[in-house]
Amino acid sequence: MSNKLNEEHLTRVCEAIKIVLLNREVKDRIMKFANRSTYENPNSREYRKISDLATELGVPVQKALEKFRNEIFTEELSH
Repeated sequence: MSNKLNEEHLTRVCEAIKIVLLNREVKDRIMKFANRSTYENPNSREYRKISDLATELGVPVQKALEKFRNEIFTEELSH
């Protein structure tokens, strides 16, 4: 039950990020690093931020990365 709640929190965070991405300027800045996939590089600041978020929410880092890859840094957002 706790894992389900934690994943719900992650989903809500991703939904909030998508709302922020409606701002064109913010989206352009975020997509610069997303296109280079730096968020998947364990040595990058972006990866550490997602890792910290996953820890805070109590979800596995890979689950958070997958959620960001599939819901935030998608091809349709880069257009």
